[in-house]
Amino acid sequence: MASMRTIWHAAGVDVLDFAATATILAVKAKQRSLATVEQPHDEASDDSDSDFDEVDDWAASKQAAPLTTTSRDALINKFLDRLGELFSREKSSRKHGGQQGSKYVAALGWIRPSTTSPLTIILAKNEGLDDPDLRMRSQLQLWLRTVSLTGQYPRFASDLIWTGDNGLVVYSRGRLWYHISQITHLDHYGAMDINLNRFRKNVQRLAREFRLPKCVLKSKTAHKYMRATRLHVHAEVQVLVSLATNVDWHQRAHRYIGISKKPCFLCDQILQNYIMLSMQGAREPAFKARQTHGKIYPLWTLPRNNSVPNVVGIAMATAVNHAYYHVQRHLQHEVALRPAIAESSASITERTSMGGGFTTIRKQHLESRHLQGPSKVVQGREDPIILGRNIKTVRVALLPADGSPPKLVPIDFHALPEKSDRRLPQCGNDYVPNFHHYWGECQFERRFRILSLKRQVNEELDGEYRLYWNENYELPEDESVKVLIGIEKANLARRFWYGDAFVVRFSEQPTTFGYDVQDTPLAIFEGGFLKNLFQNMWETQFLEEKLADNCHFEAHKEKIEADKDIIFERMTPVEQAVLSRMPPGTLEYLAIVACDDGAIGDSSIVDNPDDPSMKIITTLQRRTALESLDWHGFHSSQL
Repeated sequence: MASMRTIWHAAGVDVLDFAATATILAVKAKQRSLATVEQPHDEASDDSDSDFDEVDDWAASKQAAPLTTTSRDALINKFLDRLGELFSREKSSRKHGGQQGSKYVAALGWIRPSTTSPLTIILAKNEGLDDPDLRMRSQLQLWLRTVSLTGQYPRFASDLIWTGDNGLVVYSRGRLWYHISQITHLDHYGAMDINLNRFRKNVQRLAREFRLPKCVLKSKTAHKYMRATRLHVHAEVQVLVSLATNVDWHQRAHRYIGISKKPCFLCDQILQNYIMLSMQGAREPAFKARQTHGKIYPLWTLPRNNSVPNVVGIAMATAVNHAYYHVQRHLQHEVALRPAIAESSASITERTSMGGGFTTIRKQHLESRHLQGPSKVVQGREDPIILGRNIKTVRVALLPADGSPPKLVPIDFHALPEKSDRRLPQCGNDYVPNFHHYWGECQFERRFRILSLKRQVNEELDGEYRLYWNENYELPEDESVKVLIGIEKANLARRFWYGDAFVVRFSEQPTTFGYDVQDTPLAIFEGGFLKNLFQNMWETQFLEEKLADNCHFEAHKEKIEADKDIIFERMTPVEQAVLSRMPPGTLEYLAIVACDDGAIGDSSIVDNPDDPSMKIITTLQRRTALESLDWHGFHSSQL
């Protein structure tokens, strides 16, 4: 048996080098689809478009044959893809409401029945199955068994698969296979924590080896990937590895993996090059899937704690090796890109990996821009941030990175720049502290947390504070924080505080929103307050939570920027001229209230009757097109 670590070794590839090399290609390609050699279509592949499929393939898909002449294998392929779409829809993040993401991508495998084992369908999702998935699985299993035994489906009024509390209200065009007897789910293969510093150094080293412009690693895409602390196991890889670890399953498996969306570039490379050793006959990929969308999601890995038969291990290692060197070949030449391709064939599941969905109009906008050719790499660093006027200087608490005693130091506070900048977390009437003397050019890679102290023993401490820290790993780790936490060495898999940390005292008027800063009292260093604060942040993984929140916020801002571009380009010259005379922020407002999904229809701000110092903000989100049509899905008889 070969372990997954053995497979990486056999492939001659380091797991972090694989991720780092793929990251560089993803950054160089600007998250665009790579041009790939088209694979020959055969009868067993599902290239047909359902009524709800978007025709976005780079090459035209083959027209589906009529049902009466469609082969058994093609029907199974279609069933698996549609079942994957079913399990990928109508799920939302508990934290961010209606935002769907890559965590809901589903993949399925079909295990043929034998004399001793029933037909089995295995199901995996990128981030595992949640309770609604398990309930739907059980109900669908019962429903399919009933249909297969009776050959009939219940009337709509009594059909719980549609109308029950856990009914199926998403659309699905998958054909029923009459011999379904069991649906099981895979145990989720967890993501792998990585050595963040080593991963970043690998990315920087490989960027130099491939002689990429230094500015490539200054882009937002590079910044996003280089802050990652985990590699992920995609759903189709979970299914592939599960089949590989079970010899009986591997032999009985249908040679097609159903996926709710098109596979990414790396998964497609693995599937294309996962070819079993054989003594006779043509050697072909062991499993096929939908045509790839060609985009690279580089934070990719294999499961860690699985053992596979050696013959399978060789095939897996060969596939990894092919994928790795294929990525390297792309980096050694000019990257050939192609127009934007939908990642999903079902528009309702079309979402970006960071949240904030791309709908049909937005995809058309991206296609029209991409058809003009790849963007040129912008030379040099990002533009410097020019702060506003110097407003005042106050004394703030400093926790030195070198571990020396904490103290109060003078810091200048400035007004916000005239033009808003995504790198500044402050907004409204805030003042911006200038930490250039301590953090240098990376001073705007800052984060802060608001602290409220009330009813302290020392009343001098009562008030509002902001704890500022830096996230640039090129700064030294804050030794003062290590002392407060009680550790000697930071866990490399964890996020940490870099450079000096600061505590700023501020005040804000609840009615006028007036902002001001004051001298931080020296007593802030007494009573164990800072020690308790940092220990709590470390134990509750606050920095990791903050990163997730920031990623969601960045994705939301990217969505607004994309909507702004679409709205502006659809304006006539007269409308654009009118817009130029409108108050600043009008285009942002239009992007929020006039976009084709998630638009805010109305909002109001009123006084809170229970607390005069607070306001109640109410927003009304517009109904989607399907909600306006009062559409609730298909009836069983329409399948």
